[in-house]
Amino acid sequence: MSVAGEARLRVVLVDDAADLRTLMRQQLLVAGGFDVVAEGADGQEAVALAATFRPDLMVLDLAMPVMDGLQALPQVRQVSPASAVVMVSGFDDTVGQVALDAGAAGFLTKADGLAALPDLLRRIGEEREGATAAGLEARATGAADTESAATEGAAAEGAAAEGADTEGAAAEGTVVGAAATEVGAPTTEASRLPPASTPTASSR
Repeated sequence: MSVAGEARLRVVLVDDAADLRTLMRQQLLVAGGFDVVAEGADGQEAVALAATFRPDLMVLDLAMPVMDGLQALPQVRQVSPASAVVMVSGFDDTVGQVALDAGAAGFLTKADGLAALPDLLRRIGEEREGATAAGLEARATGAADTESAATEGAAAEGAAAEGADTEGAAAEGTVVGAAATEVGAPTTEASRLPPASTPTASSR
């Protein structure tokens, strides 16, 4: 049974046999931790229910009228990419490999009985939640790295600009000093000339 407060997995059941849907629903009810939010009887209904409910999990029969499970699978994944699809079939495991290759998250044969369905769905649900959490953490880490790189880049740019200003000021001071020295040179030379002679009264 599920623990109080535990997150419950939302499930859509799609099988053309109503008695099998009832059996699957009862299995999930007894196991606990699942909410069957909708049921369908063919592949077209599976696609419509996936788009409407966006379930955590969908149990999809392989052989159904109108549209079979393999035809519906890619459309279900397209309209609800976050939904994990578990295929069930009366055929052997060789068909199961085809379903897995087509994108199903799991496969269960009806010949083996549906008692294993709750554990399979729970395991896939936990893997799905773990992958989502890892993806969020990776995105958060990437955002932090980007922000850190931007901060470091801004700091480096500021330091370069400050260095350029300092070097410019120093260069400007050197030019001004050189100009002042050059302007003062004639004054220095002029101060070395003897004083001009001034006629005195006696010389007149």
